[in-house]
Amino acid sequence: MKKTGSTNSNNLVPNVDFRHPSKQGYHFEIRNLETVVSVITDPSTRNRKPLSPNPIEPHRITFHLLLFLTDGKLCHRLDDQKVTLVPNQAIMIHPDQVHAFTYDSQSPKGYMLFLSKEVWPELAETKPVHWSALYHPTHKIEPKDSVSILALFELLDKELKSGKQTRRFPYLTLSALLFERWPTTACIQSERSVKHYLAFRTLLEQEYANTRDANVYADKLGVSYKTLNELCKTFTKQTAKSVIDEFVILEAKRQLLTSDSSLFNIALSLGFQENSNFNKFFRRHIGITPQEYRKLDRQKVRD
Repeated sequence: MKKTGSTNSNNLVPNVDFRHPSKQGYHFEIRNLETVVSVITDPSTRNRKPLSPNPIEPHRITFHLLLFLTDGKLCHRLDDQKVTLVPNQAIMIHPDQVHAFTYDSQSPKGYMLFLSKEVWPELAETKPVHWSALYHPTHKIEPKDSVSILALFELLDKELKSGKQTRRFPYLTLSALLFERWPTTACIQSERSVKHYLAFRTLLEQEYANTRDANVYADKLGVSYKTLNELCKTFTKQTAKSVIDEFVILEAKRQLLTSDSSLFNIALSLGFQENSNFNKFFRRHIGITPQEYRKLDRQKVRD
């Protein structure tokens, strides 16, 4: 996978795209986790040509990334949270999420599975596009399943390196063992309600910089404000307005952590015409100003 860093003018966060280094038409790649992390943690490797972007610097990905740990401890940054993986645990990171490795991992071993947007529907065909809106980021895998999952990773890795056409069976089996049992964060109702809620999430990601008015989202979706509100309460136990504001705050945190842009430019990218309004909005939800958050959060990363 070739990591190509770019900056999206809408979010000011470095993007990393999926580019397989040698296999045309391949939509996935497998890496040995131990090898990748050693580049970060082993002093003897730090003098080599630096990776771009630097794995310990927060960056936004445009593909799906699965980390599966078999031994050791892996500490990872996912948006504004620090996640620690233990053996037989996996984490899913999805397009538009910001992540980074950290220095405090302890001899982690396992696999990294990079999946393009094109292959995701086939691998997790029963799961929604907005996985992070409905599912926990991590999953503790049963020991009996981890043996099979490890064997499948080894098989896929071997086939990919051989240049042979990867068979469909390993994909489907991996999907059944991993994704079908992944724990949810919401009380998932009917398939129709999931479809409607995810339509709202899609619209929110497209329009959050233009409006934070729940009535506008309801109109665009062709439903009443009451219906949208009840839908959000069903899946998140929050009102539609709270879901909208929470998403804007998340985007603000991502940019404050990963960008050196001025607070005024960040405010503009989030739909605030005045920096003072952004300060008030952020402080009302977080309790401190954006500038204070940026300083404290970057201090945590250094520590």
